This record gives sequence, C-alpha cells and structure tokens, in this order.
Amino acid sequence: MKTRERVRPYKDMTPEELRLWRAQRPGDYAWKFNQRKLGWSQARAAEWYGVSERQWVRYEAGDSEIPLSLVKRMIANETTFEDTILRIFETTPEQIEEYGGTIFPQLAHEGTGST
Repeated sequence: MKTRERVRPYKDMTPEELRLWRAQRPGDYAWKFNQRKLGWSQARAAEWYGVSERQWVRYEAGDSEIPLSLVKRMIANETTFEDTILRIFETTPEQIEEYGGTIFPQLAHEGTGST
C-alpha cells in the first residue's frame, strides 16, 4: 500500500487537497456510527482558522474559492504547530538524551555549562 504524500498548503490548492490536508492533521474525531476518522473535523478546522463551518464546507466542495488569506494562515500555523507536534512525536528518547532533555536541538545543553 502506497502512503500518501503529505499535503502542504499553497496558493492554488484544490478542494481535494484541502480535504487531504485536513485529514493529515494530528488527532481524530467522532464520525458516523461511533467510528473515528483521522485528522480534523471540518468544524475544528474552520474554528482554528477563523471561518464558519459552512464556509469551510464550501471550500472543500469547490463552491467557493479558497482565499489566499486562509492559505497564508495555514502556512504560518503549519510552521509552528505542525513542526512542534512532529518534533514531539518523532524525536527518539536517544535524541532527547543527546539534546540534554529537550526535544529542540537548538536548546540542547543551554544553561548546563559549568560556571
């Protein structure tokens, strides 16, 4: 089974790419018949990015063009939230030990030097 390539926000995203992007967000949500679906719900994505759920549905259905301002917010957020989540879940215990107990290499051994 081929794994899907990670969708990154960009200026001319298609509705299908927006749906895939939402499905790739960390977490899951309740769906039909007590099932869980990976990613964010439309309501969560809409709330996070400051649009109504109805408008988000329009974007994913292709009824409204995805505005550049939304894409810019998605890009800005992805470089902070997404990177932090990925660092937390993809950093091995050995790397954390090597970094002096932090998941951020740039903070490694800060304040641990001898006086």
